[in-house]
Amino acid sequence: MGTVSVCLLSVIASLIIRIEQYYGGMSFKIAIHFPPNYPYVPPVIKFESPCFHPNVDIGSGAICLDILQDKWSAVYSVQTILLSLQSLLGGTELSFGNDSLPDPRS
Repeated sequence: MGTVSVCLLSVIASLIIRIEQYYGGMSFKIAIHFPPNYPYVPPVIKFESPCFHPNVDIGSGAICLDILQDKWSAVYSVQTILLSLQSLLGGTELSFGNDSLPDPRS
């Protein structure tokens, strides 16, 4: 996955995307904060490095991912979360929500 530095309930990690995927070979710095009532509530995860993706807020780095919101379960591990993020960024069929906007890949 990449490098990790730990400070009790906050982690800074590097998420590296597999080369054969859409963002292949890129590395993203993410911040993970575990609230006191974790694992009963999801950790707060955001991109520290710029990430241009429909599911990532470019200003705040906030991530729109169902398992970090209403689909959270206490059985999810950090590995599950990181694999979900890697899958989100590595998907070849991105949905751009607004069909009137051009696909940035073209």
